[in-house]
Amino acid sequence: MHRLTRNRFIHRCCLVLAVLLAAPATGYAYSNEEHWLEVHVIDRQTAQPLRDASVCLGTSARPDQFGSRRTDHEGIVRFQDLLPNPLVLSVSRKGFRSQRRAVEPMYESRIMVLKLASGGGGPECHAPPLQKPVPLAASGMTIRHIAVRRDAAASSAREVIVDVTVNGKAGQIRIGERADLSGSEWQDLQGRTPYTLSGDHITRLYVQVRRKLEAEGATIEEVSPVRQVQFRP
Repeated sequence: MHRLTRNRFIHRCCLVLAVLLAAPATGYAYSNEEHWLEVHVIDRQTAQPLRDASVCLGTSARPDQFGSRRTDHEGIVRFQDLLPNPLVLSVSRKGFRSQRRAVEPMYESRIMVLKLASGGGGPECHAPPLQKPVPLAASGMTIRHIAVRRDAAASSAREVIVDVTVNGKAGQIRIGERADLSGSEWQDLQGRTPYTLSGDHITRLYVQVRRKLEAEGATIEEVSPVRQVQFRP
């Protein structure tokens, strides 16, 4: 009985081994599928997105081999069609300490967040500047007048209405509390544009208008200078 039991055990082990050898190793199979890498660059101190930061993706020998780009107004760039190879990511911006990180082979799409501290130094990445809109012939489009008043229909004092008078034709407006209007989205210009203040003691806003045209296959836009307006909340 002992010899029979041992023979059965050996037979079963051989069967299991044969099944394992015959099965495809799906967990370790190499995939040629291409993935994307999205990089978010933010200010370590303020936690605000960093626009116009240079982001390079490549190798240690050539840091920009797979591309070099500038972050948009949300501090984001994306690199498409990446194969699972070891990569090197470099990020730099004037007034901040640059960073360089190794990126493991990408077997799936990924988002990476990099926080830059103020200062200087570190590896440099030189990306081409953001493409600027093609200006129209000067037409003198400007904001003549801005009026800010509380929205009487709203329950919160932070809800205000912004009225503008423009020299020239404008189709869109953006409003914000930063002089460079970073993070402010364009919206259709109406007779009365609603805006929500971020706090109870905001007494200054910045306003800009623009118009966009399609000409000879290109999008052309005209943007007014940014106007500042003081008001009582």
